[in-house]
Amino acid sequence: PQFGGEPFLVFPVQQRHDVPTTTAIAAVSVEKALELLVNFLFLATGLLISLLGQGEKGALTYG
Repeated sequence: PQFGGEPFLVFPVQQRHDVPTTTAIAAVSVEKALELLVNFLFLATGLLISLLGQGEKGALTYG
């Protein structure tokens, strides 16, 4: 995930949807938090699969 452009996302949300600044800031913040959560869960799932799913010869086994 990239950080740094969030303040510039507030203005288009504010203008296109005619919402107050605080609402636009909240919307951008929630969107970024959800993006981080999904990325973390994806990485954690991959880590669990790689650590716990190795068979005797290092190949992944299912079940």
